Amino acid sequence: MNVVKIPAYTTLLLALLVTVPLRADIPNPVLSSIYPPGGIPDSQFTVTVAGATIDHAENLFCPHPDISFEKLSDTEFNCTVGPNVKPGRYTVQLYGKRGLSSSRILLVNSLPCLNEEDPSEAIESDTNIELPVALHGAIGANGDIDRYVFTAQADEVILIECWAQRIDSTLRSKLEIYDANNRKLQTEQHQFGTDTMLAVRIPATGQYTVQLSDLIYSGAATSLYRLEIHSQPRTLNTLPSAVTTGTTAEVQCFGYNLGGKTVKDTLLESLPLQLSSAQLQSDFRIPAFADSTSATVAS
Repeated sequence: MNVVKIPAYTTLLLALLVTVPLRADIPNPVLSSIYPPGGIPDSQFTVTVAGATIDHAENLFCPHPDISFEKLSDTEFNCTVGPNVKPGRYTVQLYGKRGLSSSRILLVNSLPCLNEEDPSEAIESDTNIELPVALHGAIGANGDIDRYVFTAQADEVILIECWAQRIDSTLRSKLEIYDANNRKLQTEQHQFGTDTMLAVRIPATGQYTVQLSDLIYSGAATSLYRLEIHSQPRTLNTLPSAVTTGTTAEVQCFGYNLGGKTVKDTLLESLPLQLSSAQLQSDFRIPAFADSTSATVAS
């Protein structure tokens, strides 16, 4: 019979390994959503957060010095947006004993806000609104459809823009607008990733209904949205998109409700502006309701 001899140092090494305690890294917190996902300058409101391992949170943090938070509970915080905060998208993170979380977007502009009371509900119902407005809600379950009813004047150009992917939501928006007789209106549609924007010229004074759902009618608690409906200026792009340092150039703005010349066969307008590089600071917007990487100018 063959006997396998194990060296003494091997036995000692195995004994040491058995007695070494196992260590596991504490996972960093993951911030999956912040609701409502936006507000107006010079305001205070309560935000609710959701995520993983966010217990023992100390507070929320935003790099902008005029956006601050006060902890109310592990999932609720009072948000203060200062009067000098410019329109744009700002990152928010949660921090505490477990470290710094992933970030989520807080969008700030001057549109009055209306929050869905229970963003997780899945009951289809009509909500009456007044324009202009920014609506915060969620497509909280499969088959959920949110409908908003407003009054508009004949020949008004109404813009309906959903912010979802651009504020870190999982919603893939589908937008439609109907008249009082439930007839679907013809619109001009634009896509910003999976976010949808509609422009429509109102055919007659009366009530109209905007319908928002997911593209394939799915839903989840993370399918938050900000739906902006208004007839205010909205620039889509400029030509050229840059101005050389130390020079002044004519920049052609293309968008809606700019007070400029209508582009043929569309609702788009073209507006020439004289801009110098000195004007193009980091807080410059065209228009105030544009993406934070755009700029704003009064026509």
